Amino acid sequence: MAGGIAAVVGEELSRSSSSPSSPMTQAVVPRGVVNGRGEQPYSFAGHLHSSFSEFNGSNEAQAVQAKLNRLDALAMTEHDFRMLYQGCRPGFPFTTMSVTEGDGTWELLRSSVGKLGSGSQARIDVASTYPSGGALVMTATSDEGDAMLAYDLDCGSADADYRGNVGGRTVSVDVFPERASTPHGAYLAFFTELSLHPSIDDEPLQIYWRLNTEITAKQYSVTRGTGFVDVPATVGRLQTITPDPAVDFPKLWPGLDPLDNSFVNLGFVAAATESGATAQGWFSNLRFVTDPTYDASAAIHSQQTVAAQAFSRYAPSVLVVPGCEFSRGIHVRQLDGTIFMPDYPPSPLPHPEESVAFTTNMVAQIHQHNSTAVLCHPYGTEMHAPLLTQSQQDRRLKQVTKRLTNVEVYGVDVIEAGYQDRDGMDIEHHQMLWRALSRAGHVLTADGVSDDHTGVEWAAQTNRFITYLWAKQLSAPNLTSALTTGRAYVGELASFSGQLDLWFDNLAVVMGQVSLLTGAGSATRTVWVRADGLPSGSQLNLWRAPIDYTDGSHDSPDGVPNDGGLLVGGSPIEASKFEAGPMAFKVDTSSSCFFWADVLDSTGRTIAFSNMIYQLREPPPAGAPSISSTRLVRE
Repeated sequence: MAGGIAAVVGEELSRSSSSPSSPMTQAVVPRGVVNGRGEQPYSFAGHLHSSFSEFNGSNEAQAVQAKLNRLDALAMTEHDFRMLYQGCRPGFPFTTMSVTEGDGTWELLRSSVGKLGSGSQARIDVASTYPSGGALVMTATSDEGDAMLAYDLDCGSADADYRGNVGGRTVSVDVFPERASTPHGAYLAFFTELSLHPSIDDEPLQIYWRLNTEITAKQYSVTRGTGFVDVPATVGRLQTITPDPAVDFPKLWPGLDPLDNSFVNLGFVAAATESGATAQGWFSNLRFVTDPTYDASAAIHSQQTVAAQAFSRYAPSVLVVPGCEFSRGIHVRQLDGTIFMPDYPPSPLPHPEESVAFTTNMVAQIHQHNSTAVLCHPYGTEMHAPLLTQSQQDRRLKQVTKRLTNVEVYGVDVIEAGYQDRDGMDIEHHQMLWRALSRAGHVLTADGVSDDHTGVEWAAQTNRFITYLWAKQLSAPNLTSALTTGRAYVGELASFSGQLDLWFDNLAVVMGQVSLLTGAGSATRTVWVRADGLPSGSQLNLWRAPIDYTDGSHDSPDGVPNDGGLLVGGSPIEASKFEAGPMAFKVDTSSSCFFWADVLDSTGRTIAFSNMIYQLREPPPAGAPSISSTRLVRE
């Protein structure tokens, strides 16, 4: 369903039947020629994360997916504050099982493997003799074969704040083995979960840093994605485990880029490897220390270098567009240009609704760095929230539309409108937000994204939209220029691989552009729709909506923003109609309006949509949003 708020199901047919327009004959346009402009569509995933953000994705994993899905280009848009470890606590004191600071908690969570003996236990002991004033004291015995007692340090409720790339900082923990030996008997270990590397395993890498009382130098062993670093130890003596990625990782997995990893999870282990064995000791003073020379410049250089190396190895034909996601307040993506990181005010930042000046200034800086600014997930960051009810979604649409209208959408060029389901909001409400802003005079490109952090099965994810950019050549400046000026359409991976484009008359104005045609002129003109490769059974809708510098809430009894759209021709167009080439439609342009197309599959699910083409019949009134000169066409 498209062109109206999903809650108003019963009104869809009525609005579809009152269009002032009708279809004309099909054009004869040679296939393979893109509107006579020499352009072709390049597929672009503009919002992805890897080992410089907070989940298990790596640049390698994303490169493998990009090649598998035949992507032309992408942008690794890592969270800026995570690249600099901003907000990460200096450590964990082990004085309690959980420590809460601000709104977040770090908590030790118990797990076990095998058949532990009755004497297996763990407790927090507080005493001044421990390095941090407290310790996790652990004992593990086995009744039968291998048995393990483990405590993961969970930081999920604290915005996953210790997670981040392994470069630029050290992680260390003090360990005191009272009874521990390996490979025979028992051991204590510091556990790290890292990033996913498909060339090694289909699960994220793991390393156990084991205290070994039987060796005098480090030893390394590995089983696919699980590595063991045996560290020399002495029973009854305090020592420190400090993982060294540059030295240790290549010993386990030769050829692996050690910096293409994130510390995703940390844990503490007491393991007995045979019946009757006992591991006993304590952990204290976990600490994170950032290299003082690891500033924004170093972080950006490291991220770009790691990405370039991974893609040159695993997907050399895929163009990597520079990018970053500014994430300490309102999330905004920077694409291409000179990547930088903003100077944030002292933590904590104001509530997002109160940080208008900061975000607006940040967008201005993005433009000063010759970059494109994209407003990310406008309803919120939650990935897997259950869908809200229609009335709840309508209320949020109303709130967010009002907020963004009041702040001129922070001056961004693009808004993420292509999500099937994000933060409890469905695709119709994401689309309606964009269209209501368009009705109010904001000329914004809509893109479709996944915001994937995993590098796993892109084509099976709920949010799997990618953006196709009409450009003459595959280059970062060409693609971001197309994105900024609306020469883009959106398709769902594994559901749509066709082409969409719109233009007025004989290419006088194309999708993304704003025609300003004043005076008595014709009250009608021709809109051409190119829709190649539509899936069997799908339908295309061509919509017309007014530009009246309102959000349309006055049209709704509940004050919910509405695009006021009408279906051109009065009914959807079957996919087969476009097999002969682009179709032309005579449309009403007597008043300011915009047009767009969407594609629904045989079940009525939105699988693709175009950007808009705009017709102004008079200059925008005083106080209306400004229109970029790169989009405006005076006719």
